[in-house]
Amino acid sequence: GALTSHERETWLERLVQSLSHRLAAFSMAQCYRLGWAYIKLGFAAEWSLSWLSLSNQYLCYTTTDGPELEDINLKKTKDLFIRKDSKNLCLPQGFSKHPVLVCDFNDRSLYILVGAEKECSAWRAALQEVAFNNSNVLREQQVTHEDIPVIVDKCVKFVYSHGVMTEGIYRLAGGNTKINRLLTAFRSNAWAVQISREEYSEHDVANVLKRFIRQLSEPLLTERLRDDFIQAAAIEDEEERLERYFSLLNKLPAINYNTLRRLMGHLYTVADQCDKNLMPVLNLSPLWGPNMMTVDGQEGGGGQFGQTSGQMENFHAVGGVSTQLCADFLSHY
Repeated sequence: GALTSHERETWLERLVQSLSHRLAAFSMAQCYRLGWAYIKLGFAAEWSLSWLSLSNQYLCYTTTDGPELEDINLKKTKDLFIRKDSKNLCLPQGFSKHPVLVCDFNDRSLYILVGAEKECSAWRAALQEVAFNNSNVLREQQVTHEDIPVIVDKCVKFVYSHGVMTEGIYRLAGGNTKINRLLTAFRSNAWAVQISREEYSEHDVANVLKRFIRQLSEPLLTERLRDDFIQAAAIEDEEERLERYFSLLNKLPAINYNTLRRLMGHLYTVADQCDKNLMPVLNLSPLWGPNMMTVDGQEGGGGQFGQTSGQMENFHAVGGVSTQLCADFLSHY
């Protein structure tokens, strides 16, 4: 037998690759589960035998006519459920009473048929653990078809519908108990969260959005680019400053860029209604600028900002620069 786990994974990887030319690119790296199943992509599609693997946050599968492994980002999962009534699914011969695992994604549905009910439940549990685990890492969030975190999309839509003209939106506090309850709900299946006007106020939801951004493991503008953004904000010539912003924004990870773009578009709409909500760019920028460049804990000893007087001065300096940065973003959206 293999002497080490690495050697065992290498043997298994080679064995799997030998099963089909479509598995030639298969890798055991971060592979949590592997098996075979009948699948069909969509209700009207035909069933085909496929190899399935769960790797990192992707469900990989083979298709009859596909040249190699294809994958689906599980963070685009809306729902996962087992359908025991298989009527109208036209199951393959010999599988008439088997349950089917239905995976609803943003852009498609995938039907998975395995050999036993216990195995079906095991696949569902494994997929759920990846798909519905929304931590404080931005890239691990469930996302919409536009690759925007679901929590951001839902909060923005609620505030737009119920709070864009409310006086003091994003400035006034919400109910802390309700804010925590909603944040906890979003940490599991974000698509399943229903935000009702009867249960939550616009201030509750606005503060959920602010707290979500502030509690990320890394600032929205990233640790890597923060100093560059600070330097860019200090450029006096407006045209040169904006060009530098544009260059830096293109260096952001895709999900950071998409989230920032959605957020700035929303805040621009809020500021546009300042005659009613009294929240012009001048008022929104000090609230949102620091949230984009720092996260919880950095002002109190965590991250790059410590508790010495010099480090605290740096933190407050970042706060001032970030306000200018946010104002520039909103004024030139």
